[in-house]
Amino acid sequence: MLKWLTCLLTFAHAQDLPLWKVKDKLFERVKNGEVVVLVREAKVKSAVPNEKRLEIEGGGHVAASRSVVFTVAQRYEELPSFSDFIKSSKFNPATSLITLEVSAFGYATSMDVWVKAHQIEQKSELKYEVKTGPMAGLTGRVTMTELQRAKTEVGLEGEFKYTQFPLPQLFLEYGLEFAFRRLAWRLRTHAEQEHRKNERTLHP
Repeated sequence: MLKWLTCLLTFAHAQDLPLWKVKDKLFERVKNGEVVVLVREAKVKSAVPNEKRLEIEGGGHVAASRSVVFTVAQRYEELPSFSDFIKSSKFNPATSLITLEVSAFGYATSMDVWVKAHQIEQKSELKYEVKTGPMAGLTGRVTMTELQRAKTEVGLEGEFKYTQFPLPQLFLEYGLEFAFRRLAWRLRTHAEQEHRKNERTLHP
């Protein structure tokens, strides 16, 4: 299974496409309404002995306009309502830092996450980098691409290099994937509800 995933990810990266779009069965699940999140550990060629890389990829379709999805994604202080694991969230616009208190599977920590939002033609993007906490150095982005007026494709990317994984092994094997998927599901539900509310207001 791990060898299969490694080969697919190598192929996907060579084409600059996420795995969930390269693998037909995964993309079919996305088109059928699932949120797909993949987390894997890979060895890297590096001057640092035993260095590894955590790779995060995910995607899903949202029945809402890109503008609504982009707006909901930037409500950083509402993150605790979208996640069972985020206990508090404070955003400082001056530094673009979100301070999070997180607790999951009996483990608690805090972190500062830098975010930057911008839009390019038919695509919106949130870049992020974890600045403090056990996962400091994790970088990635969330992209939102408009497929049609009321349908948006959302993609998640993340990368984290380390020699020893800083969280309990459960997070590497299961926890991160589960947490990202649950967060994505709830954000999608909220965006779709807001889109329908806006439509009722515009077309009563």
